[in-house]
Amino acid sequence: MPAQFIPRKSGRHRIACIALYRTLLEQCLRVPIPTELQPKGFTHPLKHLVRKQFRRNVREHSPKIVVAALKTGYEAEELIRAAGDGDADSRHKIYDLLHYRKSVATRSALVPQPPKLKIRYPEAIPGVPKLLETRPLPFEKLSGPRHVPKFAKAMVSNFLRIQKPQSPYLSRVLRDKIDTRQKRVNSRERIEYLEEIAFAENTWEDLIEDQLENEGLSVDKWNKKQPGLGWGVGFWEKDLQLADAYVKHLMVNEALKVVELSKKQLEIVDKEKELWKQERGQRRHDKKLAKLEKKFHVKHEPAPI
Repeated sequence: MPAQFIPRKSGRHRIACIALYRTLLEQCLRVPIPTELQPKGFTHPLKHLVRKQFRRNVREHSPKIVVAALKTGYEAEELIRAAGDGDADSRHKIYDLLHYRKSVATRSALVPQPPKLKIRYPEAIPGVPKLLETRPLPFEKLSGPRHVPKFAKAMVSNFLRIQKPQSPYLSRVLRDKIDTRQKRVNSRERIEYLEEIAFAENTWEDLIEDQLENEGLSVDKWNKKQPGLGWGVGFWEKDLQLADAYVKHLMVNEALKVVELSKKQLEIVDKEKELWKQERGQRRHDKKLAKLEKKFHVKHEPAPI
């Protein structure tokens, strides 16, 4: 039986599709677009359609669908090329298509959309005690042999791995922590960029102040004439420095919390290991004792008459 042909894994097929894709994008720029059909952005509307169709069919492996898509692509290339050369009928067909798509988009925009609810899924089960408050479990609450939790390291916080697969709630908590940390890092980078602008602004004000003094003018008098503007005070960086210190304070506190939490988790792991060793020794002792009792009972059992 011949192997299944997968078009996107064929080199010749990929080269042909890429060549058609590039040709279509190049020809799109040759077609002028009327004012009423101009897009909101900078992308040519025909280029948007071409990219959308290629993205839609990129995973197709059915020969029937692939052949039909290629046939449509070559026909579109001929139509767009003719429109770029100035053919009136070809341009009329393209404009009709763009008018139709614009009308569909306008009608869709008028349909009220239900508000999207932001759900933090999954949430913690109400009333369930925290893991650090219940571990290590006493022997009476075990339903089988004790499993020592694994101390796992993550990018933003360490945690105890109790089971596999990982709890969806734990995954959500880790994602939230990663998002929070990334937002703070982005904030500090933004503040650093603004501090450079503030430093340049202070430098500019110093230069202007020196120039005013050379001309016999005073910045204080100018500030009195223009109250509230605060020109010449040189405090452009102050608020940014306070904001950066606040974000840094949050990140340091979070890091200290991670350290304290990790200490508690490691203590739990050590206690669980110690209990596991004790329970394993007790199980082995009970097993040997049971064997001895069984052997002694069989040995001294009276022979049947």
